[in-house]
Amino acid sequence: MLAMGVLFATTAAAVSSHQRPPAFLSSPQCCHAASIYHRRTFLSSKPLDVDIPVDSSRSAEPIESGMDHMPFIAAIQGIDLPSSGESFADAFRVFHGRGGCFPGSEHLTLDWYPPVLLLTSFREVSNTTLKMYKEELSSWWENTSQVEPLNLVYQCRSSTPTTTQLISGSVPEAHVVTENGNKFLVHLLRGQNHGLFLDMSSGRQWVKEHSRDKNVLNLFAYTCAFSVASLSGGASSVVNVDMSKGALKIGQRNHELNGHV
Repeated sequence: MLAMGVLFATTAAAVSSHQRPPAFLSSPQCCHAASIYHRRTFLSSKPLDVDIPVDSSRSAEPIESGMDHMPFIAAIQGIDLPSSGESFADAFRVFHGRGGCFPGSEHLTLDWYPPVLLLTSFREVSNTTLKMYKEELSSWWENTSQVEPLNLVYQCRSSTPTTTQLISGSVPEAHVVTENGNKFLVHLLRGQNHGLFLDMSSGRQWVKEHSRDKNVLNLFAYTCAFSVASLSGGASSVVNVDMSKGALKIGQRNHELNGHV
């Protein structure tokens, strides 16, 4: 079995198995998963996640170095987004400051969830800096010859609850993105996570390429993106395990979007 993750046996979890038509059950015990391994079943020990309301209020200006933003701006200015075609239609991570390759910008990531850019900061930034980010991204967007207007969402993850703001444009009500031929539901304006972790794109592609005729166990499955990739790669069966019933319900939708029903 090809496994993705580690399961702690004492943790109650929701389980979905994709091999037969779906059924929906609830159970307080993780051990029930073993008995339904070959069913297409969704189990949960927790209620649906509660959406975190958007709070765009900002506190006092944090202290920042004038150079903190420079590596990010310089890196963005050196990136040319394709103006059209399949590569631009796919969701992907544009900038990954968390990788440590851009000193001073380790707190920033920029993701492309067509047709929306998502800027995330893991440290609070000042209103002045946020305004500067918007201006630089708007200029960069125009210079890449994009026909569509800029849709930009900003998320600050420096504290709990996470704050999310629509900075420019709009976000689709039913937001579906593609990655390597697969479709996924995402939600940029609610909650801390968005339905698809773009920094794991290469991992999903690897799993897709190595899943043919395998039985795949997808632990901590979240919205089951790895499961979709596995089935697209010819997996014989998949089992998704996660504590969140809400995440697995989105995962079920992802399977339906890709014809894995």
